[in-house]
Parts: sequence; C-alpha cells; structure tokens
Amino acid sequence: MINAVFFDFGGTLFYEKRKVPEDETLMSGYTALRDKGLKLSFEEFKQIFQPAFRAEDAELASRGLEINLHEFSRRIMPKLGLEPTDEVVDAYVWGRFRPHSVNNEMFEDVLPTLKELRPKCKIGLISNAQPHGIRWLLDKSGIVSYFDEIIISGAVGLSKPNPRIFEVAAESICSRIEECMMVGDDPWADAKASHAAGMIGVLIDRAGRLRQAMPDIKVVRDLREILEWVG
Repeated sequence: MINAVFFDFGGTLFYEKRKVPEDETLMSGYTALRDKGLKLSFEEFKQIFQPAFRAEDAELASRGLEINLHEFSRRIMPKLGLEPTDEVVDAYVWGRFRPHSVNNEMFEDVLPTLKELRPKCKIGLISNAQPHGIRWLLDKSGIVSYFDEIIISGAVGLSKPNPRIFEVAAESICSRIEECMMVGDDPWADAKASHAAGMIGVLIDRAGRLRQAMPDIKVVRDLREILEWVG
C-alpha cells in the first residue's frame, strides 16, 4: 500500500521555458547588490564569488550534501565589501532568482494528478534546489496547499541521490519507506536512487525515450498514470 507520493520539481512538475545562462543569474544578483551599495564591477564580483561558490558546491556535492545559498552569501559578503545583513543577503538571493521567476511553467498533468491523489495519500516534494524559489513558485502556481511535506536540498543540506534525503522525506510523512513512492524525471537521482533507498521509484519520461531501458523501474509518460497504483 502506498501511503505517500513524493515528486521532483524541475522536469517533473514544472519545466523551464528557456535555459537561463549562468551569467544572467549572476548579473541579476549583482544588480541587486549594486542597489545595496556594492562598488565592484561585474567582473570583479564574479572573480570573487564564483570560484568560492563552485569550490564549496563541488566539495559538498562529492559527499551528497548541498550548499546553502543564504549561508554562503552571508560569508562572502565581507569579501565583496558589504555588511552581511539579512537585507543584503536576501537581496542577492532573490536577485539571482528573478530571471527564473518568470521562466517556469507547470505541466498540464500536474494539477489533475494532485487533485486525485489528495484524498488517497499524503503528498510530498523532494527537490535539489534552493528553498526560496521553489516555495515561491509552488505558492504562485496555487498548488502549495497540496503538499504535506516539502524537502529541498538547500534547506536540509542533503541532495539526491544521497539515500538519506529519501529517508528524511519518508520519516516526515510515511511510517515505512517502502510505502512511499518517488516520481521524477532523472533516471538515476530520482528513480533509481529512491528505489535503492527503499521507495517505489517511478520515472516520468514524457518523451518515451527510456521506457525499455529501465526494466527494474516503473516508467510513465503522464503523471496521471501513477493513480492506478495509489488508493
């Protein structure tokens, strides 16, 4: 019996209308800091921020952990000549998110699936991301109320495919991990990793490319297909 269904976010519930270049994200955050008194040029800012961010992000990722953008930004602000106040840090974090805030669309099968699942089981989300943007997008789209638990790597410090993030999620709303289902578009980080952790792993493959390539994993092309396994 399935008592809880967890979903990935990007590529599963929402898709990007275009790929936002890294420099566009950085420039948007930089512009927000200029409004808070940053005196450095964009290139000077990048030379300080990016190497430190990439190094810490890579080191944590090698251990299945996730960088916390707020905490990192707070530590880096003095090197940029700014006081690491909540106002300054929040301005940068939300500045980085601005290009992405208008770039995500919800797949058409999401809302019907959530509506039918809601009476049958608990619903959760497990995403490798920073928490501010995901929660904002869920709220803006009107579906945040469907979720009993939201597990975001940047908030819990763990990232998929680390099995511990699936265990934490299961502990939050499901008495037994084998009674939890995880649905995502990444064959390894979502489907196989959750399966290895003890969940029922499901791959959402809307293009139908991998249906024959994963005999040990359930594969669907529409989220509504999972409804036959729940309730």
